[in-house]
Amino acid sequence: MDEDSYRSRIRYHERETKESSDRSLRLVEDCLRSGAATTSELYRQGETLDRTERCLDDIDQDLTTTQKYIRSMKSVFGGLFSRGGSEKSSKAIEREEEEKKRSAKRYDPQAALARAECLSYDQISDTDDSVEKNLVGISRGLGELKTMAEAMGSELDRQDPQIDRLRNRVDDTGSRIQKQNKEVRKLL
Repeated sequence: MDEDSYRSRIRYHERETKESSDRSLRLVEDCLRSGAATTSELYRQGETLDRTERCLDDIDQDLTTTQKYIRSMKSVFGGLFSRGGSEKSSKAIEREEEEKKRSAKRYDPQAALARAECLSYDQISDTDDSVEKNLVGISRGLGELKTMAEAMGSELDRQDPQIDRLRNRVDDTGSRIQKQNKEVRKLL
């Protein structure tokens, strides 16, 4: 082979390498956008679970108050006009404080998207510099994806026991409601 054919092959491989690094960088950027959307949805789901747990606290408190009224109705005159406690339970207060701490430490997927926009670079005539910059962008993007994945894992680790706890509490609350309904029917 002559010198021109070698140069031609080198230019071909340089072009292929650059195109490959451009594609890889676009894939990392797409993954970051998808990961940010997934993380946001995961946090929204966590907030829904938190609200559900707070609602269950309120329901539990109402059921306790209702049980007091049922007992007083059973004794005909005793305590019919007394009011049950309407203070928040210590569990509800602890849960609210825990939510505040957790939201302060939360990973920001939108900030990750902003950082991802810094990954791509304008086309540069020198292929080596362009490939090098793409590789730096890919490296940063992969680091951001790792951080995002760790944040998602932490949120999932938090939500898993919460879902189990909610499942048990919903079952208990349903049983308490059925029991109180039976007691009220007997009184009527």
